[in-house]
Amino acid sequence: MNLIKMDDPRLDESFSFLFAFQKGDVVARKNEPSVRGEIRDGVHLGEFPKPAAASINRGGKTLYEIKVSDGISYILDETEIEKVSSP
Repeated sequence: MNLIKMDDPRLDESFSFLFAFQKGDVVARKNEPSVRGEIRDGVHLGEFPKPAAASINRGGKTLYEIKVSDGISYILDETEIEKVSSP
């Protein structure tokens, strides 16, 4: 499996599509909009073994660490979150 971290210094513009969000973005869970937090980190998981790739997106999966409050963080798939509009 191949891991690409959000702040990898080798990451260039050709890989920017892997991360729909940036550190510091405020996001909410799609199925629970009241659960909001700030993106602290992210990682793209790719090149899954064939048995896993059949049940997961073949191109990989991007996960984000979302800090909700002091001491409470979640790891969520990018498909589970949406950016919160600025007031």
